[in-house]
Amino acid sequence: MGRNKTNTSRDFFTYHKTKNKSICNICDTSMIGNHAANLERHLERHHSNEFKTVQQKKKIKLNVRDEATPSTSGSSGSQETLDKYVKSEFLKVKLNKEIVLKACIELITVNGCSFEMLEYSGFKKILNPIVNAIGNHFSVNSENIKLLIPETAVEIVSEISTAFEKKVISLKIDIATRLNRSILGINAQLIIGGRINLFTLGMTELKDKHTGIYIKNMVEKVLEKYNIDIQQIYSITTDNGANMISFVNLLGSEIEDEVIEMENENFETRDHEDGVFFDHNFSFNKLIGIRCAAHTLQLAIKDSIKNADFNEFISDARGLVKKLRIPSLMLKFKDVNTKRPILDCPTRWNSTYNMLKSLLECKDFSSSLAEHNLDYYFADSKWVKLKLIVDTLQPLTEATLKLQSKELTLSDFYGI
Repeated sequence: MGRNKTNTSRDFFTYHKTKNKSICNICDTSMIGNHAANLERHLERHHSNEFKTVQQKKKIKLNVRDEATPSTSGSSGSQETLDKYVKSEFLKVKLNKEIVLKACIELITVNGCSFEMLEYSGFKKILNPIVNAIGNHFSVNSENIKLLIPETAVEIVSEISTAFEKKVISLKIDIATRLNRSILGINAQLIIGGRINLFTLGMTELKDKHTGIYIKNMVEKVLEKYNIDIQQIYSITTDNGANMISFVNLLGSEIEDEVIEMENENFETRDHEDGVFFDHNFSFNKLIGIRCAAHTLQLAIKDSIKNADFNEFISDARGLVKKLRIPSLMLKFKDVNTKRPILDCPTRWNSTYNMLKSLLECKDFSSSLAEHNLDYYFADSKWVKLKLIVDTLQPLTEATLKLQSKELTLSDFYGI
């Protein structure tokens, strides 16, 4: 009884015992004998993909030798174990049509990717096997995702409207201007299950002068979209701009002019487990306007550093930073394992703080350069003053970051 011939290279050949010849199933080449080494050599020279498959299976077979010992009656047990390990190379993941579509929509709307990404060859290599596995003429491309985004938006609006029904909410409103476009951002805070939840109601482009009355009209349009009555608004947080203050006062006047006695059939009673509700014994007729804590702190710091001596010192420090950032010094910074200082945006004090802090970290490097080139000279008294400014602004910088928390409460504010 001879050995079991289990070399997988024979899968690609047909052996004729009477003629003692092996015929390649791919190219019909005839070879004398049935020796595995000769068969593998033919595959290696003429059929690289099949040769790789043979080598891969041989490697797997070595890894499972203890588990796949050939029996005297045949190699069926060994082959079954081998097939099991070959199949395990392919991933098994829990995905369906809905998950794939939502993920693609999230790529565009949340992650900010372009629709072109859905057509990238690399992304298609990942996505196509999933699409083929789902079958039933399912496809994912830029066109059908464009159509699904408005539908998804309608569903989200409906979910938020349901969550806000008969609830007390607080708004956070701000305007950002970039690339000649002004966007009004409206966020709403709602207590659900004892936790503050933040929802983005809209990012609306402003196409008129940013007056208080114009902002009020735009905000009311967004609230109407979610079926939110202005009587549900407990507070509005804005920056300290005169137009924002005017907007809050105008909206507050509307509430004061209305009869806001809440009836039981219109507003539910208070639920201790899931949020804050109106009840028939509770009413208020004054809207609370809250100035943004972070913005107020920014203004206070700007006022405190607005003087000629400080500006002159900052100008000197900025000049040194520019000199240290010349291209010829890049390699020298790497040699001493030091980061180059960064330039600031003069209109933002925290940006100036970051510049001064980065310059302070380059003190030793700058001083060593000054020994050979006076252009890099910075007096010891200036280094002392630089450290004093950085140490003074550091806790204010940390406080600013904490005040930008999504779930800032009044107690958090006082603690900060």
